[in-house]
Amino acid sequence: MHAKVQPIGAVKRASPQRSMAEVLTDVVGNLQDLLRSEIHLRQAQAREELRALRPAGVLITVGILGGLLSSRHCSWRLSWPWYVRCCCAAEQTS
Repeated sequence: MHAKVQPIGAVKRASPQRSMAEVLTDVVGNLQDLLRSEIHLRQAQAREELRALRPAGVLITVGILGGLLSSRHCSWRLSWPWYVRCCCAAEQTS
């Protein structure tokens, strides 16, 4: 906290004038604190959303990989040369 905070009882009616540089320093410090707090809040929210979506992402990934492996297996057998398919068919019937 960069701003100079004074207790309410310590504030006097005729407070001394602060220079423009002091005021700007306090304003910039307060803006930095606000921005830093906002960034931390957004990061926490993003982590929470990712944590909630993780199981769905895993399920989707498993489904995609299963589909790819299944389609690869079928197309792989169909792309074999005819004589290999015949040998495999003969082995399966015997």
